[in-house]
Amino acid sequence: FPQSSEAQECNVQEKIIEEKQKKIKAEEERIKALGFKALKEVSNVEVFYNKISVGVFSTAKTFTFDAYDDRYFYRTADRGNKYISARITITSTDKNPKLPVFYAYRISGDKLICEGSFKLEFARWEDYATYLGNYSDNSNDFSKTSTIPFKIGIEVSDEIATSPLVIICRKQNCMVRNYDRFANPPVSYSIGDGCTYDTTLTLDDLKKGYAAVKILNRNKL
Repeated sequence: FPQSSEAQECNVQEKIIEEKQKKIKAEEERIKALGFKALKEVSNVEVFYNKISVGVFSTAKTFTFDAYDDRYFYRTADRGNKYISARITITSTDKNPKLPVFYAYRISGDKLICEGSFKLEFARWEDYATYLGNYSDNSNDFSKTSTIPFKIGIEVSDEIATSPLVIICRKQNCMVRNYDRFANPPVSYSIGDGCTYDTTLTLDDLKKGYAAVKILNRNKL
């Protein structure tokens, strides 16, 4: 008798039970996630011949890089999205090093879920002529200098940008240097062959080839 008062009361009770189960599951996930609250940030990472110093992270609508004089280039996030970015400095003993990749992982219960990799851009150029490639910029060439400043940025949804996130450096040098005389700028870095990462991580996994450089929105754990 689907129209009976008993049947209708049963439907109400099922919804109440379902809501209670959702709350219990959410609380279980919150308790699991608390393990990441004690995770220590590492602002200086050594990856073989590279030493990386990580600056302050910011969340904004734009990602700026390739600065020269008092100007710079930027990318604007799509509607409903934000950029998470930071300035990093890489010091290398190699004259043509491969560089490590940074990833954003969202905390979900007792696991981290990868939301994507950061783009790597040069922080600045000597002037507009060097940005265009009319002249070489020794300050952005590891064969001329041991230390170069970069900017890293990733575009994520507003929801993810405000969620507890762990920014991770994969301890693997696999970003390669590219040169294209007709590109602006002519020098860039991109993820090369052999780059590997895990789509999900646990606290124990972080000890095996990863470094947590920043935890964003830790207060929401």
